[in-house]
Amino acid sequence: MRCHVNRVVARGVGVAAVLKISMLAYAQQPARHLPVVGEYGAVLAYSIVLDGDYACVGTTTGVEILKVTNPAKIEKLSSIDAFSDSRCIGVGGRHAYVTSSSDGFIILDVSNRSSPAIVGRYRGRTRYSDGQVQGRYAYTVLSTGGLDVIDIADPARPTLAGTVSFTGADGRVRLRGQTAFVSPGGGDSGGVRIVDVSQPTTPRVVGEVAIEGPGGLIALVNGHLAVATARGVCLYDLSSPRAPVLRKRLPGRLSDICSDGDRTLFVHSRGTTTVFDLSSVESPRVLGTIGAYFHDLARRGDLVFGVMTGMKVYGLGQPAAPSR
Repeated sequence: MRCHVNRVVARGVGVAAVLKISMLAYAQQPARHLPVVGEYGAVLAYSIVLDGDYACVGTTTGVEILKVTNPAKIEKLSSIDAFSDSRCIGVGGRHAYVTSSSDGFIILDVSNRSSPAIVGRYRGRTRYSDGQVQGRYAYTVLSTGGLDVIDIADPARPTLAGTVSFTGADGRVRLRGQTAFVSPGGGDSGGVRIVDVSQPTTPRVVGEVAIEGPGGLIALVNGHLAVATARGVCLYDLSSPRAPVLRKRLPGRLSDICSDGDRTLFVHSRGTTTVFDLSSVESPRVLGTIGAYFHDLARRGDLVFGVMTGMKVYGLGQPAAPSR
């Protein structure tokens, strides 16, 4: 297994830096299976964003807003069943942001969580597979490849600020400062694009994290870019976002990863989801395992929320011994 970094500078002048690492011994104490402490619903869900005691869940038919203060008694506050195959990509202030295969990019007013309302939308050229919101812009991945930057300063009238095209299908985007990382999508080959978004009207590809074979799903965790491949997760230090440095690899045969955006990484392999604490990237700690796959997971304190067919909540309890 090899992970590569291929840096491409502006004006087409390339400088390649190839990093190779050998298969590492990855011994760990047997991790306990996390207990289910709460469960809700049966609708097919694609994403979850936690906002204090509330969760915004994107489903096949729209969005559900849940109160999750007590995981043993999750309460549905409201739903909007107005668009299909939805992903809630962020909640900020009074607004929630959603991508949909039928309606593009949608902004919801969720100031009253019991009665959310659609306040604006941008349909785009094609459907969006993922997105993230930062400041006055939403960064959305085109299902056919490329990245749209949408100005959301006026929630009632989101407009296209800029766009950049490249190959890929149904990829993901993660942001660090003024740099966006866009994956090629699950199962596709190709590298993770590094996109300069410092000028939102003219985003541009400035580099690429190359990977071998299919894969490339990505997450951000503790200042690192995690890239899932068919043989393991490569962790790149983003101290210099446009020049990622390979620091660690977690071996395994993978199908998906996601993160809480802080220090927790969820790795799915061979039908099991492993919850890693990456407070120390050099010494990952296994918090436990879940014998199931989820479309999305999020952590709040000692609880893990997973969504797929409905929602399940797991208790972390005491962590297992550090992996070596």
